[in-house]
Amino acid sequence: MKEEKKNIQQLLLRLGIAFLMFSASRLLFLIFNKSYFPNININVFFYGLRFDLVAVCYLFAPFILLHVIPFIKYEYAWREKALRVLFHIGSLTGLFLNFIDVIYYNFIFKRSTFDLFDALGDDGVRLLPTFIKDFWYMIPIYIGIVLGIDFLYKKTVKLCSIKTTKKQLVIKFSLFIIVVLFTIIGARGGTQLKPLSIPDGGKYTKAENIPVLFNTTFTLLLSIQINAQSELLYFDPEVVKELYTPIQKIEGKGKFKGKNIVRGVF
Repeated sequence: MKEEKKNIQQLLLRLGIAFLMFSASRLLFLIFNKSYFPNININVFFYGLRFDLVAVCYLFAPFILLHVIPFIKYEYAWREKALRVLFHIGSLTGLFLNFIDVIYYNFIFKRSTFDLFDALGDDGVRLLPTFIKDFWYMIPIYIGIVLGIDFLYKKTVKLCSIKTTKKQLVIKFSLFIIVVLFTIIGARGGTQLKPLSIPDGGKYTKAENIPVLFNTTFTLLLSIQINAQSELLYFDPEVVKELYTPIQKIEGKGKFKGKNIVRGVF
């Protein structure tokens, strides 16, 4: 049981780094856009953790599962390497998405949603060099945070040096089930009847401060799940043309009499 306990402690420490990253991103978002939030309350950083939980459970799901799979020995070298790669994939992705809104909020005044990609289209690729040129200073900040994340992650490896001694498959499997259940609950944002959604932000802060409360990963994930409204077709287009068409072709006979009336409104 001792080794399993160490493994869970190590997992919680590493997920704590992920939460710290999201909080740092929220602070950075607020610093760069502070003029839009004059009446911000420090409580948004506390309540924002619930929305960060959803993002963490989605982004780090493969990392969490590999951490607690009962059939893999803790001391396998490839396991620790794979965990590190999965952790950084989740952290780099989450950090990058949040960095988009640190700058882009000044243009759209909301957290990015999935329709952003439809709106940008090919222009996004074309404008990318311009964004890099204008906001180059975000690159060293991003790299600095990434190095900080990696530094903290390495500390967890030294702190919890795990070696498997005796097989306790029942305990490992039980912990695996518990962790999976908590991950699913976290991805829903809690045990409430309906999963946490974007409108729930109004329960925790004023409407004008909701962008600080959220993180970009959360708004993107939630907006993906919203089905785009499809066009309603009550008649076949060819049938509609036979019944009615707004395009009218007038073939007049005789000469133009010049009796048109033109009314000007000033």
